[in-house]
Amino acid sequence: MASILFRGFMVIAVMFAVVLAWLYWGMSGPRISELFITEGFLKLPLPLAPPIESLPTGDNVMEKAGQWGDGFGALNALFAGLAFTGALAALFMQGHAADKQNKDYHRQRFESSYFELLALLRETRREVRFRYSLPYRKANKIATSSERSKVQTEAAAFRTAMYELRYLVRTRTTATRRTQAQLEKLYRLGIHARFESTFGPYFRIVYTILRRIKDDKVLSEPEKIQYSNLLRSQLTSHELALAGFNGLMPQANDFDALLTEFHMLKYLPTGIARRALEEVYDPTAFAARDD
Repeated sequence: MASILFRGFMVIAVMFAVVLAWLYWGMSGPRISELFITEGFLKLPLPLAPPIESLPTGDNVMEKAGQWGDGFGALNALFAGLAFTGALAALFMQGHAADKQNKDYHRQRFESSYFELLALLRETRREVRFRYSLPYRKANKIATSSERSKVQTEAAAFRTAMYELRYLVRTRTTATRRTQAQLEKLYRLGIHARFESTFGPYFRIVYTILRRIKDDKVLSEPEKIQYSNLLRSQLTSHELALAGFNGLMPQANDFDALLTEFHMLKYLPTGIARRALEEVYDPTAFAARDD
């Protein structure tokens, strides 16, 4: 803003100086003409008087005055050019200021929409439900009457779902045979097919937030990193791990690419879920930003 004001001040100062010079030249014209025509050069102070032999005399008086007058045409063209340049500079500065104002307004609207989506994400989290499957309860000897066998909500739902998914990865795959298709199938049958109505909307909001950050044409790269980091700070490690598995599904479009681009999985704790995802995701998803 300071540089724009300084440039504006300089343009105004230059234009003001040009106008003053033009006015002074125009106001001095009659007097200078009179000096030419009446041979009044002799009346000038000695330091300013030209050599006598150079003064116009006789027939060439009007010719000299005419030559002096013709100089106004070139000066008028010069001043017109300067005025046009000043007008262009003013238009450029005005356009630059308007563009900056539009970008600032866009950022305000983006930020407002962004925090509204975060609020919606928190509301949707409250609606998430999950219950251990019967095979899992039998394998882990969870009594039907126990608290653990009941439907879990909010953060507990993500934690419970992640416990069962880790169990499926551990018992249905081996470290040397894990593929994206295997992990996608385990998530689809163990989580998605049973509780898609609650998990699906939640992860679609996460996807929408990341997509809006990526596609925004005004936000700078540091701003995009800041907003994605803020989103990641809102998610627990269980939510991030489940998002990683959810991103492997065909219905997730490019959710896995967004998770990778914004390094969303880099803080996953060491364990079987992280190891499994590391085998199918690009290392960038787990890398620190400086890497």
